[in-house]
Amino acid sequence: MNDTHRESSFSTRATRSKVLNLAATQLLSHGYRLRDPSGLKTKHINHLVTRWQDEGLAPKTIKNRMAALRWIAEK
Repeated sequence: MNDTHRESSFSTRATRSKVLNLAATQLLSHGYRLRDPSGLKTKHINHLVTRWQDEGLAPKTIKNRMAALRWIAEK
């Protein structure tokens, strides 16, 4: 997904790829089955944010991860 949209730097694309893989892994570990990023729904996002907050991540980290997920959802 990230390779087809090349309007960003290599670093940004790598970060987005890591965030997408992390989110997919975390959703799969809790029983959510997504075929592709276009299937992200509010329940998935709510689960991820709650999990990240429970892990004690900084609000800015969560915001950055959400920005990457929003970008992927737009494409």
